[in-house]
Amino acid sequence: MLGHIQLKINNYIKARDYFKSALEMCENIEAIYLEGMILGSMGKSYEKTTQTKKAISYYQKALIYFYKIEDSPGIATIHKDLGKSYFLNNNLNLAEKNYNLSKSYLDDLNEEEQLAELYHYQAELSLEKGNSIKAKNLINKAIELSANSNNVVELYNSYLLLSKISKSLHQYKEAHFYLEKYTAYQDSLNFQRTQERLAELSELYQAEQKEKRILEQEKEIKEQANEKLIRDQQLEN
Repeated sequence: MLGHIQLKINNYIKARDYFKSALEMCENIEAIYLEGMILGSMGKSYEKTTQTKKAISYYQKALIYFYKIEDSPGIATIHKDLGKSYFLNNNLNLAEKNYNLSKSYLDDLNEEEQLAELYHYQAELSLEKGNSIKAKNLINKAIELSANSNNVVELYNSYLLLSKISKSLHQYKEAHFYLEKYTAYQDSLNFQRTQERLAELSELYQAEQKEKRILEQEKEIKEQANEKLIRDQQLEN
């Protein structure tokens, strides 16, 4: 759980530490599904830092576990992510093979977000291979699914890719339109993150000031107590 939180906030090194500890805990128990999930997450942490060879190694290990228990969602996800790592490693044929394997499983599952991401990856691959028309058809499918599932991040990332695809087709007006949509979203997102950070800093500042006031009050009480003690002793003398 902690590893996935760290992964979500892009703290990949810390995430790996948690995942490694979790794998060690799994050594003495029968937890095939859990180990597959952890290995897949390890792969994702390396993929995000473009350490593709390590990512591929962990994804392949994860696949062994998921195939062992015939877990279709796990198999579909790992083939998709493995394909992405092969793509980043410039091995387009293996990327395509894994994307196709992922699609064969996702077709039988109700996983719109996973399928949208897969279509995005396939569009990216098609563009890289010079097939812009196929890429556009695929990215439009990704956009439709992302809109249906209200996956805003994937939706606007797909707008960016659609802008690149449209540019490759010399559809410059459309390319500019989708680039503007993506840029507006990024500006809005950056503003939101800035506001959240400011709110967080404000809370920390207020907490710090509150703690400071408490310490000052405690100091004042101690000083008053000491003064009273001195006065009492003087009276006794």
